[in-house]
Amino acid sequence: NGSASDKIGQNLDESALSMDLKAGPLNTSIVRQSPPLHKLYIAVPSMIEDAQKRAAIRETWAQAARQHHIPVHFYLGTSNCGKVNRAVSEEAKVHHNDIVRTQYEDLWNNKVRKLFDAMQRSVSGADSSEYFMFVEDQTYVDVPNVLRWLRENGTANLYGGRVNYNNGPSREPNSIYYISKAALPDDRFPPYCESVGWVMGRETVIALLSQRDTRLMLHIDDVTVGCWLSRMRSEAKFTANIVNVDRK
Repeated sequence: NGSASDKIGQNLDESALSMDLKAGPLNTSIVRQSPPLHKLYIAVPSMIEDAQKRAAIRETWAQAARQHHIPVHFYLGTSNCGKVNRAVSEEAKVHHNDIVRTQYEDLWNNKVRKLFDAMQRSVSGADSSEYFMFVEDQTYVDVPNVLRWLRENGTANLYGGRVNYNNGPSREPNSIYYISKAALPDDRFPPYCESVGWVMGRETVIALLSQRDTRLMLHIDDVTVGCWLSRMRSEAKFTANIVNVDRK
């Protein structure tokens, strides 16, 4: 995970209430026939209690995103407390509905589910985009620089970010990063882009979504993506263009 100083690359007109996500099965043929409406869609996984982090993003790099017509949405789960849910709805109303409410509890280990819900939104409907970016809420995104980089390096099968080549699963049961041998027999992860932020081309997103109901979804979002893409390559189903973006 990145720190508050992390930097990647150096309010939306919708309804008055927070959006409820109802993601149905993805029809890839229809998606491919529909041209994307945006260059980039940015999804930010956020916990309900992190309102200050969302406010900081709205006051900084999200303004640049809006100027470039780049949708930015925060993905939140639900709370068992009605008062908390009402507060989130009020926040969404004030900020032009930039919050997407998922249908499951707002827990850290549901972050990977937020990822796949956000990916589905990025290839369908009003937020359909050529590229998809998933970025943590403590990361600063230099939107103009990201767009410039995509113009020079972007491909439909892109999977780019800070690539980790030398990590493996924790076998310590008390760790939040614990992964059992049964879930992942290998002692080293395949290359994956670290969760501070990464960007994908449209075909990479569609390829991952096509496997959503057939593969094991680990509770660690960045590792899940790396594992799935590695397996799909070995099965000759899809080959991602993995690009390691140097941090300057």
